[in-house]
Amino acid sequence: MSNAHYELPESHRLENEKLVADGYVQLFEIKLRDGSYLTIKDKNSVYWQETHWTGIPIIFEGWQTASSDSLSRPSLRIANPEGAFSTFIRDGLLIRAKVTRFLVLYDDILNDRNIYQSKSWVVWNNPQLTENIISLELRNPLDGVNFNVPARMYIPPEFPSVQLR
Repeated sequence: MSNAHYELPESHRLENEKLVADGYVQLFEIKLRDGSYLTIKDKNSVYWQETHWTGIPIIFEGWQTASSDSLSRPSLRIANPEGAFSTFIRDGLLIRAKVTRFLVLYDDILNDRNIYQSKSWVVWNNPQLTENIISLELRNPLDGVNFNVPARMYIPPEFPSVQLR
């Protein structure tokens, strides 16, 4: 076994010392019912593709890619400082709004390159407003049109007294 010392390239050392990784950045575009748009991202604001993406605390959960035919049903929680977005709820502008998430590499944002991956959902139920947070329940646009499936179905054989007509 050799005792040769391997020296890391300087570029690797500088990359290792960065505070921000060059991973994906999530940008969210919300098309309201009146046709206007909200463009937001978590934490700091950025300018990308001639659009200002306002930095605001966001939690995006429940999104997944599955090999089966199941559709993800994520939720998007947005900070609502001093009720800034409450009028959108009061005026019904978030009901059935289209939410598009753009995944963009950090380097592509810095260099304003139009390279991204996107996925869209529709706000399913009425948005929830709790304290200073707006919660949006998202559904795939193909995940049923104007209907809800109950969480539990009361049908035979589990419930023999129920009759189907």
